[in-house]
Amino acid sequence: MEPSVLIARIAGPLLVLVALGMLLNREHYRTMTREFLDSPSLIYLSGTLAFVVGMVIVMFNNLWVADWRVVITLIGWISLIKGIGRIVFPQAVRRNGEKLLEKPLFIPVGSFFVMALGLYLTIMGQ
Repeated sequence: MEPSVLIARIAGPLLVLVALGMLLNREHYRTMTREFLDSPSLIYLSGTLAFVVGMVIVMFNNLWVADWRVVITLIGWISLIKGIGRIVFPQAVRRNGEKLLEKPLFIPVGSFFVMALGLYLTIMGQ
């Protein structure tokens, strides 16, 4: 199976579930985000996880082509950069996260974006 399809089949449904959770439990996700931002250990751990996931995607699917597979490549690079940022600049992660939490539409708008991306990947992974 092509790596792009495998990644889409895993990431697509996961993103759809995350988006549903965000839509149905907004306050719970807001609380989790606050707790996350208050934990340097979680910021670091999520940074290492994001770095590893991004690195694996980039290693197996670094395709700069004019089709849907470039979305997987972009996700990989964004995850890799996000991981580096969380490991190297944890204070900035906390500062930026707190600013986002002040915006009342952050979770609803974010959940629709995550849902759209998840549905797209799920369809493309078929």
